[in-house]
This record gives sequence, C-alpha cells and structure tokens, in this order.
Amino acid sequence: MEAYVFDLFETQVHTAQLQPFQFNNVTYAIDSIEIEKGIMYLKLSTAGEPENMPRFWYIDINNRLIGFNNATTNYINGRTVYTLQFENFEQIPANLKLVPFTVKIKKQINPIVLDLH
Repeated sequence: MEAYVFDLFETQVHTAQLQPFQFNNVTYAIDSIEIEKGIMYLKLSTAGEPENMPRFWYIDINNRLIGFNNATTNYINGRTVYTLQFENFEQIPANLKLVPFTVKIKKQINPIVLDLH
C-alpha cells in the first residue's frame, strides 16, 4: 500500500560546503550541484531504497519556492539517486533550502478494525 503525506521539512544548504542531512530518519548526501547551459543540476542520494521518500523536491532561494523542471530517480549501486533540474540559472546560489513536496510512504499499513457491538 502507498500513501502520501505532506511534510514541511526543509534543510539549509551551503553550496560551497555540501553536507549530508537527515530526512525521516534517512541520511541524504548532496552529491553535486552543477550548471550547464542555464540549467542547474542538483544530485541527491541515499543508501538503499527508503520506505518514506519525497515525491518531489523544491528549492527555496531568498524565500522564493522553485519547483524542478525535470527529475529522475534511479537505483544505482545500492543507492537511490535523485537528479533534479532547475531552469534559468546563471550561477549556483551560495545558499538555498531543500524542501520536499510530499512524502511517499511505501509499506504495509495494518487496517483499523472496529468492533461495532
């Protein structure tokens, strides 16, 4: 069973000094941030395939929420790798916030049984 829930989590990113961060008890690494032909590519990864994972990632720059234009999720060498593309960037911002849109929960959820006697 899959369910979707909203989460207001955000993490501050200093692009000159990329640090891992925790989200839903899972450690994510920011593997790279690059710009090519006006598109900023942000690559995140985590070990394995988490049960609770973001469906979409946004970035917040100067209190402006920016959605990605394209994203891929791959499972490579035992890691889940997200590659996000954001258009119209001339340079990598010094600071940004990563913001997941919703969280996808992939696990068996036990039904609630009501005794109506």
